[in-house]
Amino acid sequence: MQMIDLVILVVLYNMSPNNSETLQSLAKCRKVLSQFSHQVIVRDNNQLPFSPLEMKELTQVLSSINFEYWHDGHNKPLSEIYNHIISNRLNLNQTLVLWDQDSKFGQSYFEKLNAAQIEYPEIPLFLPIVKNRGNIVSPGNLIAFKGSYWKQPKLGLVFSKAHTAINSGMAIRGEYLINRFSLYDTNLKFYHTDHYFMWKYSQTESSFCVLDTIVEHDLAFESSNETFEQQAKRYKEIRKSGIYLAGLKSIWLKLLCYIYFDIFSIKIAVLRKNWKYAFLR
Repeated sequence: MQMIDLVILVVLYNMSPNNSETLQSLAKCRKVLSQFSHQVIVRDNNQLPFSPLEMKELTQVLSSINFEYWHDGHNKPLSEIYNHIISNRLNLNQTLVLWDQDSKFGQSYFEKLNAAQIEYPEIPLFLPIVKNRGNIVSPGNLIAFKGSYWKQPKLGLVFSKAHTAINSGMAIRGEYLINRFSLYDTNLKFYHTDHYFMWKYSQTESSFCVLDTIVEHDLAFESSNETFEQQAKRYKEIRKSGIYLAGLKSIWLKLLCYIYFDIFSIKIAVLRKNWKYAFLR
């Protein structure tokens, strides 16, 4: 039986190996990963590298897993990190698996991915069901720039049009990324890179495959552990990226997106009982 060849990218920021749900999940998948050709690339996006203690943690967490630690002192945008991997570390026969630092999953993810790639050799994209606080947050519906959650999971082949997904958990064939995807737009730095990918994917590919496996993922903007200043910085970047992406599609969509975010800012201000949100631009 043909086995998958994986390049697994994990992007960390301000997080030690022992505190990363994603690295802990990969550790629990070491048995199934041993059946596949794999390379885990741990991208540390901090200014300072791991301390000797943290490097020891990383080695212990990923023991018996093929991994490398990538640090250069820069907090690189996700789009640049992804482009680097696609251009320099991926070949046509490999599959790139993207992970944020705070996703929780089991070995069934890789088992289902392997089975699905064999069953659907012409499909380039494989997505898990991603949940946050009981809600399915990926894949989801997307009309213009407005998304909505699925109420029930849809498994197997799903039409690409009018759908989106989050980066964490995406598994993408190298053949598609190298031959038909024109790299990520680096004007999109950390937010909406996933929506950009799904938009571009739907232009050339009719379907993607949803795996019968669940990933638990923390959505940073919904975190109650951040200060207003942290949330404000994040929201302004989300807004800027969303409007830019809408402008790539049409000038009228860009205008509607401006209006949407103005209304959304007021909604967030009401929900969080903090009118500072209403004036974020």
